[in-house]
Amino acid sequence: MTRPGDRLRTIAARIFDRRTMERVVDPLVADLQVEHAEAIRERRIWSSRRILLTGYVVFLKTIALCGARNTIRSLRDWTVDDRLAMSRTLRFSVAAIAVTTVAIELLSRNRLFALYHPKLLVYLAPSALVLAVPMGVTLGILLGLRGRAVSRQSTRGVLACATFSSLACLATLAWIMPLANREFRQLVFQNDVRRFERDGVILAKGINELTLGALSQRIDSYRRTGTVTDLLDANSIGGALLSYSYHMRWALSCATLVLALFALSVTRRIVAGWAGALAAFGACFSYYVLMWAGRAAALQDTLPAVVGAWLPNVVLAVVSVTLLQVASSTCNGEPGDTAERDE
Repeated sequence: MTRPGDRLRTIAARIFDRRTMERVVDPLVADLQVEHAEAIRERRIWSSRRILLTGYVVFLKTIALCGARNTIRSLRDWTVDDRLAMSRTLRFSVAAIAVTTVAIELLSRNRLFALYHPKLLVYLAPSALVLAVPMGVTLGILLGLRGRAVSRQSTRGVLACATFSSLACLATLAWIMPLANREFRQLVFQNDVRRFERDGVILAKGINELTLGALSQRIDSYRRTGTVTDLLDANSIGGALLSYSYHMRWALSCATLVLALFALSVTRRIVAGWAGALAAFGACFSYYVLMWAGRAAALQDTLPAVVGAWLPNVVLAVVSVTLLQVASSTCNGEPGDTAERDE
């Protein structure tokens, strides 16, 4: 049986060295597992979920700090121009992510509950962040690197940051967001939850309150029995929706990396700030249009669920690679262009 934090530790082991794992990651995971096991033994169900949510957030925060420390060490070999470019990109990205997160929360259909109970905004944040991070990173790259001949070091730095952001989004979609959604609904319907618990009835989970592992189990159960009986609105949930939701979380976690690749492919062609903002909006809008088109096709059985979920990633990846090849051919054919641009 997989314990809480085991999957996160596996991901971290592929990124950090043994020393970091022994001194930072393993103690965090061990504390999380001990506290969660104690809450389960004492039958404090809601407390165990809060422990998981808090533990995952602390884990990601610590990993981010470790990744930032390693990045700072590698900056010693960077040129001044590369450092300035990355600094601008990070500043624009962080500001855009913060603004977009707040905007998504305020435009959410649950905003009325959150405005009366500000604590609920914390539980809405994970769902908003997985959408805000791809948009913010894309805008940050297009504004921070616009009109520049991006060096290999800057490219590696941007892709490293985008990869880390994608891993953080994956962890959020897999474990943090389901727990936050569960806590949000519990607080909104607190009186009903108390009545259900008093009557011995367990409040059914929604599909967005399932972790990746639980969602995979529901898919296997549906394939064996053909029915879903333990989810909210189970009568309207079919195998296509379950399968699409599972693959969509994997695909959406890669959105930051795919959009970053697209942004890098067009930075040289953009000089004005408004053009960069427009390009970022167009890329993100196109991604989400393709996402909803893929969802509709998957739910109507026009496309397999996995194809519908990964459709926007594949399309934007192909466009990005094509633009990079065109830019490379242009540079090889006209060697004077780079010098003229620098002047």
